[in-house]
Amino acid sequence: MINVECATCGLIYKKNWLKKNHSKKIYTELQPKHPGGLNTLKENFGKKKFLSLTSSYLKNLKKTNEINKKEYNERLIREITKILLSTSNKDKKFLALKKLFIESLNCSDMICIRKNYCELSKMIDKPKIYSQFWGFGSPDTWGHLISSIKKNKLQSYAEIGCPFWGMFKYIKNTNVKKFFLNYKNSNFWGDLCTYKDLPCYQSLEKNVKTVNLLENNFRFNFIGVYNYLDHVENPLYFLRILLKKSRYLGIISEDYSLSKKIDCQHFSSWQKETFLYVAKKLSLSYVSAPYRIGKTNYLFYLLDRENQKR
Repeated sequence: MINVECATCGLIYKKNWLKKNHSKKIYTELQPKHPGGLNTLKENFGKKKFLSLTSSYLKNLKKTNEINKKEYNERLIREITKILLSTSNKDKKFLALKKLFIESLNCSDMICIRKNYCELSKMIDKPKIYSQFWGFGSPDTWGHLISSIKKNKLQSYAEIGCPFWGMFKYIKNTNVKKFFLNYKNSNFWGDLCTYKDLPCYQSLEKNVKTVNLLENNFRFNFIGVYNYLDHVENPLYFLRILLKKSRYLGIISEDYSLSKKIDCQHFSSWQKETFLYVAKKLSLSYVSAPYRIGKTNYLFYLLDRENQKR
């Protein structure tokens, strides 16, 4: 599972990867739902969730004979901290109390935790835009997309990946035809058979049509590939399929040069130089310069095949 870097294009990928039957078991049985996507659901963020997690942590601190006590506490600390760091409240009192509380969690200071957790819960308002409790969709990102390709050219819009992290909500009151694409990928969550049982699929509006990427004859103006390309074992083959279906591709990917890490569940990690190489390889042009999504490590690449060499 060592990461190696391509000397030609800068793509970082796993030297050895999971066998398909193993990755399929992980994504369909052991972790059948996208944890990042599920975090965008209201019940996974907010005052109620914070209180529940903190209460569980305090109860678990009292236990002394639990074999998995340490691992369980570490997970609770991560979940509580995620909520606090993803809260949009900028009030100085909240920021100071948040810092103190996280320090108290990490040193198991029960007195400080008990004293402050109720007051702190009242200060948790809405999640920060682009945090894992929000997703990639925002008025800024959508505005960048529309201004780059011009609204009158966007008659059909498609996405592939996790719907919770996309931008369907920004076009639900428009006449743009909307599609959710499915691609049989052993390194991602669900396929056409199982998606119907997933919360992300059930969240789609009725006017979003679900189609199989390889079997349908639809053509689209735009396909959004959000935090998905990193899970694909043969990205060039995958991109060639997409380009047969659409003129524009919008790809959101964590840039290694910004994050300096590659997630264990990702087959690859991309850099600007990799996208430049791929664009040249597939005769694509950049519609606009790579757009950084807020203060995250993610970049939005908008590519156009209209100027492909004949």
